[in-house]
Amino acid sequence: MKTIERRAVDAQSTSIERRSVEVPVPGGHLKAYSVRPSSGAVATVVFVHGRTFPSVPDFDLQVPGAGASFSFIEYLAHHSIDC
Repeated sequence: MKTIERRAVDAQSTSIERRSVEVPVPGGHLKAYSVRPSSGAVATVVFVHGRTFPSVPDFDLQVPGAGASFSFIEYLAHHSIDC
């Protein structure tokens, strides 16, 4: 895994780590994302999405230039849950 980004979600939170892993498979590739608190988690959640629609808009929406985060997995990581 490689760490893509480390940043604070807001002034009161600890930083989070973003990771992604891509695995080649016949006919395409599988990609897994992880967003977790840098200081350790108290629980773990695994999100699974359908084949025809990507998971990023569902669980980890990033809006460039937006002041607030619209990412549900960032919210959970902020509350010490590993996603």
